Amino acid sequence: MRLALVALLALGCATHPRAPRLAGALRFECAPRDAHLIYDEEDLGPCLLWSERWLGLTPGPHRLRVERSGYFAQESEPLGDGRRRLVRVNLRAIPE
Repeated sequence: MRLALVALLALGCATHPRAPRLAGALRFECAPRDAHLIYDEEDLGPCLLWSERWLGLTPGPHRLRVERSGYFAQESEPLGDGRRRLVRVNLRAIPE
């Protein structure tokens, strides 16, 4: 019985992968505030959502884009260096 319980616990642990190791974190202040944050081709919603919470970076290169209709987008490729950083983005309006 004890061996069966140990085997069951071991199997249960094996089915839950560990969260990826973080190599830094970013928080955002954007103008306009409703500009969207695109991280590794995934839309994470308006920058406003990320002004109070941290976006964890996994090791390796990433693509970061901030965009809004009517504005020039900004792109960067942040590398996790183990630090937390505040990213300030000021999008420029496209002239009419």
